[in-house]
Amino acid sequence: MAGERRVTDPAALRAMAHPLRLRLYYALVLAGSATATRLAEGVDESVSLVSYHLRQLARHGFLTADAEPPAGADRRERWWRPTTVGFTWTPSDLDDGPEGAQAVAAALRQSDAHRAAYRQAWLDAQAGWSAAWRDASLTTDTPLLRMTPQELRAFGVEYEQLLRSWRDRLAARADGEEREHVMLALQAFPFRP
Repeated sequence: MAGERRVTDPAALRAMAHPLRLRLYYALVLAGSATATRLAEGVDESVSLVSYHLRQLARHGFLTADAEPPAGADRRERWWRPTTVGFTWTPSDLDDGPEGAQAVAAALRQSDAHRAAYRQAWLDAQAGWSAAWRDASLTTDTPLLRMTPQELRAFGVEYEQLLRSWRDRLAARADGEEREHVMLALQAFPFRP
């Protein structure tokens, strides 16, 4: 599986701006591979609906049918796997017309809703996590930086490099320590108070 995918096609971005598709994509990123049946159980939807959305994601290059299912898997079922571990885009990656603008707005709204659902689940369940996990979680809100567009772009590049560095570092570890999936979300945009 490759790193993050840079999305430059409005149709592909719109395909990912669907709540169930986003959930299925990230479920596959976390699982590595799965069947529509297994994914349907995890998202509490019908297998036929999940299969349809998996095909749409594959049509836009986010998933692929796994040519080699996991060892011991039922070979009669189609196994899916993600082609990347995430995706990114900027408005300038897409055309400047209304189609690109609509795709960006829809994707941003769905991405915000997706992250908010995970954040709410964390808030509701954090008492059941250890003190170490509660203390390690963080939230930051820093509206005080004054930047030029070029500085914000440079910040974004450095942030992506930092994430790749940590992803590589963690992928190389097999130490058996307690590890959980951690969602990192950064939003950076200009505003006027």
